[in-house]
Amino acid sequence: MSAEVEHLVLQDTSTLPSLSPARPKRPMKAKLRSAFLPKGQPTYLESFKWFLFGSWWNVLLVFIPLSFISHFVKWNAAARFTLSFLAIMPLAKLLGEATDQLSIRVGQTVGALLNASFGNAVEVIIGIVALIQGEIRIVQTSMLGSILSNILLVLGCAFIAGGFKHHEGSFQATGAQAASSVRYSFIPY
Repeated sequence: MSAEVEHLVLQDTSTLPSLSPARPKRPMKAKLRSAFLPKGQPTYLESFKWFLFGSWWNVLLVFIPLSFISHFVKWNAAARFTLSFLAIMPLAKLLGEATDQLSIRVGQTVGALLNASFGNAVEVIIGIVALIQGEIRIVQTSMLGSILSNILLVLGCAFIAGGFKHHEGSFQATGAQAASSVRYSFIPY
């Protein structure tokens, strides 16, 4: 090997530029955030902003504190009912969106169970409050109304919506028998 080549080979390589690009140092906050948040997912703050400001229904959230104030100031029953009615609409929508978001994470089966459970939250709350106050007839009529609306109203709306797209429907006889058996098992003799 010639002296010139030997000199080039033995030259200090610390001054030579690196072939691999240098990775910039990230702050600890960014490292923690990337560890807990999958790529492509919104942050908790972005999710919260979308949750509150994602729909025009959320304008009605103003009526929640107004309904509480109307109760403690002893306004008349019609005003309290109206304010509470306007306050519960965005809450029901937010509850539905929350269960939909949860069902994306936990799967269809658990999501359907959560949706069925939280979808009847109003009936459960009315039932508990009425039971505490000893109003058995209100609990019975609330449960009956819930069952009838789920069986008749929801099923009828599904048939009408399906009829717009499919002019003739078909169903599985086994599934229909099982569903009707479950429905009739709740009817007292």
